[in-house]
Amino acid sequence: MYRVCLLALLTALTIITPTYAAKRPQLTPMEVQALQSRDFDTSKNILFASVMSVLQDLGYTVESADIDTGFIRGGSPTSDSVNFFEAFSGFTSAKNTRVTAFVEPMAGGKSKVRLNFVNSIENSSRWGQTNKRDTPVLDAKTYQVAWDKIDEAIFIRSATTDVVKPNVGEPIPTPAVGTDVPKVGGPSAIVPPSNPNP
Repeated sequence: MYRVCLLALLTALTIITPTYAAKRPQLTPMEVQALQSRDFDTSKNILFASVMSVLQDLGYTVESADIDTGFIRGGSPTSDSVNFFEAFSGFTSAKNTRVTAFVEPMAGGKSKVRLNFVNSIENSSRWGQTNKRDTPVLDAKTYQVAWDKIDEAIFIRSATTDVVKPNVGEPIPTPAVGTDVPKVGGPSAIVPPSNPNP
């Protein structure tokens, strides 16, 4: 009876496993680029700074950044991912997520950024063997979170840098006669109109 149940269980697993093991459809290079890229109505400098701050807000450590090339590289903290059997047999496993960003100016005052998230797992044994596996993150939700946060960062940076500046060479307007002019260290006073006939 035990063998029959075991055989039935193994048969069921071999039938069900291919269904769950089926890989999701592969994205074409153009679909990957569309997923990982976004245009923004802002300058390269503002977009670059916004991407930097968002990556830091998301918990990434920025390892290198160069505004001239527009390239940013970072990684999340590494965490151990070892189960009981792996630890007992002397295996160690560490995982983290790495990210790269490329920011470039576009025509019409726009800028473009391409993000690339990669999950990285490194396994090693007590005998010194190591292997590393990188898996690209192709989940639309992951990128949408990043786009939303970059949008917010751009809005905040644009709002704080949009200060009205007078044009060079334009005279600074003086207050009209009879208007309030603040005094240093005291209340404002009314400037009396000048008398044309002394």
